[in-house]
Amino acid sequence: MTKITLKFLVWITFLTGCLAGYSQESGGLSFGVRLGPVLSSFNNTQPQTGVNYGFTVGGLVEYAFSDVFSVQAEPAYLQQGGTYIRFSDDRRFRDFDSFSSVYTTDNRVTLHSADLPILAKYKFLAFDGVAVSVVLGPSVSYLFYANNSFERTYHFARTFTTIEGTENITSEYERFQVAGTGGLGLEFPANNNRIFVDLRYKYGITPVKKSYSYIDLFDVQGDLSVQSFYFTLGFGF
Repeated sequence: MTKITLKFLVWITFLTGCLAGYSQESGGLSFGVRLGPVLSSFNNTQPQTGVNYGFTVGGLVEYAFSDVFSVQAEPAYLQQGGTYIRFSDDRRFRDFDSFSSVYTTDNRVTLHSADLPILAKYKFLAFDGVAVSVVLGPSVSYLFYANNSFERTYHFARTFTTIEGTENITSEYERFQVAGTGGLGLEFPANNNRIFVDLRYKYGITPVKKSYSYIDLFDVQGDLSVQSFYFTLGFGF
């Protein structure tokens, strides 16, 4: 876990504590905390992409207009990203072969973002006080750090050599992303509080990486966006 991630989690904890105190005096507002795993991938028209795993942790601010309709914000720290393979042949630009001329890189990219979905929520009682909900709305993310765990294989003189490493690639990705978020949820009463079980799907509308080419060709490229599924458990008060 990076120092930036740790600072963000401390900030979320502090903010949640402040909201908890405020919620005791706010009739129409309710608050909560939530966390869970994230499964995400890059979405584009090119091949060689796959899934990555992360997690999310954050808060929930909900304003109820009635017993069935409300609007809620879900500010959170979100890990998303994906994997892709990139083929490079630098002999196209040189008159000689070297160890670093031909190589394949298996990249596992994790995007560390501050995420803010604003969701319309419709819920109805199912049984024994348990409520089922449907949410839908836009979300905005700010990328504050991106890292790549790579495995690079070089081909030279009929031999293969593989190296592994990590690198900071924040500058290669767009800072802001707009997405659409939807999902389903269950809400269980717990004395005067609530327990949430939610499933969300987030579809990236704007790209996180522009002009990506898996074979380093100008006329074979496209923008990368991210799509994510995340399952969270939460506690409301």
